[in-house]
Amino acid sequence: MEKLQLRIFRFDKTIGIFIIGAIQGRRLFMEQPLIQPKPTSSVISFGEWFLTLFLTSIPIVGIVLLFVWAFSSTTNPNKANWAKAGLAWAAIVLVLYLIIFVVIMGIVGTAARY
Repeated sequence: MEKLQLRIFRFDKTIGIFIIGAIQGRRLFMEQPLIQPKPTSSVISFGEWFLTLFLTSIPIVGIVLLFVWAFSSTTNPNKANWAKAGLAWAAIVLVLYLIIFVVIMGIVGTAARY
């Protein structure tokens, strides 16, 4: 019985990884990437971030754009994640405001009875 050998077969330029496999004699048993490819996305420029922050500061327009950027399939993944985080913070702040409003209205309502 021949030994099982692990060899690097080739470097795949399209995804930038080494392909390795186990060989026994002339038979190839497996072929798998040595490292996983990293997804790539374009860098968002200063001007685009500047415009993004300006547009999100406009009331109502900003919230609508956050939803568009967060759930659109054509948006840069970095901007989409940023928009999702912005929506999460907006939801947290809204819930806190509602809790504070209910507590204050409860205090005012109780004080008005006396």
